[in-house]
Amino acid sequence: MIARKDCPRCNGRSFSLDYRRTWLCPYCGKNLTKLPTKRYVLQKFRGDQDKKQHKKSNTEKL
Repeated sequence: MIARKDCPRCNGRSFSLDYRRTWLCPYCGKNLTKLPTKRYVLQKFRGDQDKKQHKKSNTEKL
């Protein structure tokens, strides 16, 4: 799971795989450790969709 925290000072979003340690905002340096952690789900890369579309168009030509 990737964790996300939103900085209340600069409104920057930061992401981490290890959310148990000290968490500083990468933009302004504010300590975000005590803020609640939000789950973040990665979406598939667009490149994967392009490959599927390419395969489909190649098979349609046959």
